[in-house]
Amino acid sequence: MKPGDGVDGRAGRIPVGDHFKALARNKYWWLTLGLNFALWTYNGMAAYIAKYVLGNSNLIAVIGLATVIPMVIGLPFAGPLVAGLVLVAVGSLLVFVDPSNLWVFFVSIIVRMVGIIPMNAALNAMSGDVVEYGEWRSGVRSDGIVFSSSSFSMKVAMGVSSAAIAWILGASGYDGSLAVRSDATVSAMVNTFVWVPVAMVVVMAALLFFYDLDKRVDRVGGELAARRV
Repeated sequence: MKPGDGVDGRAGRIPVGDHFKALARNKYWWLTLGLNFALWTYNGMAAYIAKYVLGNSNLIAVIGLATVIPMVIGLPFAGPLVAGLVLVAVGSLLVFVDPSNLWVFFVSIIVRMVGIIPMNAALNAMSGDVVEYGEWRSGVRSDGIVFSSSSFSMKVAMGVSSAAIAWILGASGYDGSLAVRSDATVSAMVNTFVWVPVAMVVVMAALLFFYDLDKRVDRVGGELAARRV
């Protein structure tokens, strides 16, 4: 069988199971899934900090704007991946300057979101490269599965984030019926807000270390083009 003929050596429709078998041997698919998961394992602790640390639950809507606006404005100007990851870490740690200061909190969120932009932009291109590499390597082109699995990993990450927040707050003694939160609960909120993104930055940096498809994409694209002639 020649690459490009399909996993069964014949032109035509390829069973879904064969797509997954081919992707399971594509390390770049796994790496992009991991990057997507880590990128979206941000946490919703900001809402709890607004209510219980800053003392203003009405800030939740403003937090939403501070999260979305930098992404919308900054996406066309996405910078280097490494610089973005550094910004996410720095923005997170910035909260420790004064966790109860409104402006420190919002600057932290904005800096973090600006830092996320390069990875968010790059992952779409990476998924396209993964599709090309998969076809080049196994003869199976899996556009739909690659892009839908990226979306699925994002949703799983969000679900895991929500579950983790519930577990962390429960472990800290959080009680929603109380008007005042204990020092342990407030500390858990602040530390989760800071250290979860920092940990995910470390994970993404490690995954990027093994992602070298960008160095091979020209060769892959050229050989695929030659096969299709």
